[in-house]
Amino acid sequence: MMLVDTSVWIDHFNDHPSPQATRLRDAISDHEDIALCGIVLTEILLGLRSHEQARKIENLLDAFTWLPEPDKADYVQAATIFRHCRSKGISIRSTIDCLIASLCTRHQIPLLTKDQDFNQIATHHPLTLVKP
Repeated sequence: MMLVDTSVWIDHFNDHPSPQATRLRDAISDHEDIALCGIVLTEILLGLRSHEQARKIENLLDAFTWLPEPDKADYVQAATIFRHCRSKGISIRSTIDCLIASLCTRHQIPLLTKDQDFNQIATHHPLTLVKP
């Protein structure tokens, strides 16, 4: 199983060529177990232009495994990840990325992403990234 980040889903839905989108397409074709979380769903739906488009994408994404919603420990861990990276001189641009990293860590699920912040997090936190 792997969690797929918003950046990869956007490339996939827009037919934008990237190694990560190719990896996602291969995983879908091979019926690999792909996980999503509410935060990623929200980010995907925010970028769509119409309610019809959002409804269609939401229905398509229902086919994948859904992680449980974050709990207090996930939020605390996200803040810990942010502070730890900051103490190493690394500025993580998104609180959401820290929360996604926390969820992946808790559920021991690797992350497929294009976002460079996750590379920085993985350097200082036990986050596993999927190589495309």
